[in-house]
Amino acid sequence: MRFNMLKKIHLVAAVLFISCSFFYSCYYDNAEFLLSETICDTTAVSFSADIVPILQTYCYKCHSIEMADDQGEGYILETYALLMESTNGETLVDVVDWIDGGANNMPKSGSQLPACERALIRNWVAQGELDN
Repeated sequence: MRFNMLKKIHLVAAVLFISCSFFYSCYYDNAEFLLSETICDTTAVSFSADIVPILQTYCYKCHSIEMADDQGEGYILETYALLMESTNGETLVDVVDWIDGGANNMPKSGSQLPACERALIRNWVAQGELDN
């Protein structure tokens, strides 16, 4: 009788082990799932395709022609020419990467830009700030 009880316990343990192994084996980690199905490609950054959408989303609400003050002060980032006139790339990288740790961190009224957007800006600057 004791032998049968041990057989049953072993059988239940084996079934539980196999069941747990089966369910956990169906789970897998992959980069697309873990990164919300987006991969940040910063190899060839385009001003019009990559940088302008970032500026539109995070910067134009304060740094557009429409928002410039009466004295013409402030950085206007709405076009490539105005961006180049207003600021150099290093400054743009500094303010979005929050390098100075102070008042110039952008965006002022929000969280730091997502890592991918910051990487795109850094690589665009490193690639020569092309108007492409």
